This record gives sequence, structure tokens and C-alpha cells, in this order.
Amino acid sequence: MTKREILVFYLYSIIFLVISTEAERSEIFLSIGPTNCKISPLRSTEKSHSGRNDKERKVSFLPISIIFLASRPKRRALIFYLKNRYLCNLRPHMTFSEYKSYFETILDTEQGHHSAPYDNPDYFEYTKLNWSRMNRWFKTGKLSGKMEAAIANIKAPQDWIIITEPWCGDAAHNIPFMEMMAALNSNVSISYQLRDTTPFLIDQYLTNGTKSIPKLIVRDKQGNDLAVWGPRPKDCQRVYSELLAQKSPFEVIKTEIQNWYNKNKGADLQLELVELFNKIH
Repeated sequence: MTKREILVFYLYSIIFLVISTEAERSEIFLSIGPTNCKISPLRSTEKSHSGRNDKERKVSFLPISIIFLASRPKRRALIFYLKNRYLCNLRPHMTFSEYKSYFETILDTEQGHHSAPYDNPDYFEYTKLNWSRMNRWFKTGKLSGKMEAAIANIKAPQDWIIITEPWCGDAAHNIPFMEMMAALNSNVSISYQLRDTTPFLIDQYLTNGTKSIPKLIVRDKQGNDLAVWGPRPKDCQRVYSELLAQKSPFEVIKTEIQNWYNKNKGADLQLELVELFNKIH
């Protein structure tokens, strides 16, 4: 390991220790520390020989274990994780600009240096495709007159939260339209949360017991839910469910869903959201 790598790792580790939650520290320690350091984590009620409790022990071992004892791929993966989580404005609530920056960081990171799930070539390829799809809809997507009218009719402040992930194809097709909608009315504040990152809001908005995304959650300023939409338009969901029932191969499902979105051009999404927003008012 070069001196530069050690310095970079210390920097990310220190930032991680200062601003991370206990759950995040435990997750990283358990995924890297015991595997490579052969250190069995104590229970929270146990004490180490120095008298420190479990939480303190996890924190003190983290920089040493990940820098000197973790395998090189895991070191690279953890650099990617820490860089995204703490130096790329990756917060529980992101603006679209911050979400895009996270997206770009994944795409710009050299192969072999990603953390899960982007260390899987398939997920990385999905993400590349989704970046193109998302940008294409921003260029070609159009909002209907009814959609614009429904957005203009929002008179009280609303918070829109979108739960998503860069690897999600449905998100790439729907998010651009939602972002364009929110831009039409200053009463609408929009933010993005990752499905697989704390605070794991998706656990409160499951679809038939699954963590399907994207999910749009509309709240008032008091934090009350006004409406929830997702993960895809109803007709698209029908196509998806039929393909699953037929036990179609994944590649067939992926292609058919992609074709559905290309032909529909955001029309069904807008019809459903117009109905949803009109019910709120």
C-alpha cells in the first residue's frame, strides 16, 4: 500500500468516525474488521481488557483494520463508499444536483474500485444505461397541459421525497418528469433518498412486501403524508406482473419494460399524478 493510499484512507476514516452514526460504524466494522483482522466484536454489554465498551472498541479499531489488514479490493471499495457517503454531499436528503453527482461518481470510478452493488458488472451497466435514459428524458420529455395545471394548483407548501437508486431502470424513466413538475411551482420542495442507505425510509413504503422503487412521497410541511406513488405506472406494472407470471427471462422482462416506457413517453405517469394531486386539493 503506497503512502498516498494510506494518507487518503486515514482522511476518509477520520471523517467517517467523526460524522457517521453508530449503526454505520458497526456495519463497516462487521463487514471488514472480523473478516480480515480476526477480531471478534464484543457484545454491547461486554468489556474489553482496557475496560472500554463495544462501541468504543469498534471505533478505535476501524482505521487500523481497514488500512493495514483489509484486502486491497476491500480497501478500494471502502474508499469508494466513504468518498460517496461523506465527501460528495451524499446526505439522507439530497437535491437532484447532489443525486446526479453521486450518479456521476459511480460512473467515473474505475472498474474494480466500486463497493456493492456496483462491483457487480451488471449493476454498473444498468447504471450507465440509466444515466443515458434519464438525460434523454430531460431533453425530450414533455409535461401535458393537465399536468402543468395540476402543479400550478398547489397553493400550500409540499415536500416531495423520491426514494431511488442509480441502478433502478424505472427510476431513470420517471424521475426526470417528477423533477420537471417540481420546478414549475415554488411551493414544491423535492429531495432524494437512496433506498439502501440510512434512514431506510423505504421500509415504511413497501409494495407487496418488497422494496420496489422509485417511490414518490408527498408530504405537507408538518410531515404528514398526502399521497404516495410508485414504483411504476399501473399499465407498466400490469405488463411486468404478466411477464413474471409467465416466468419470462429477466432479459425479456427488462426489454419489454424499456419498450413500454419508450412508447408511453411519460403519459401514464402524468395521468396518474394529475389524479393524485387533484385528490389532495
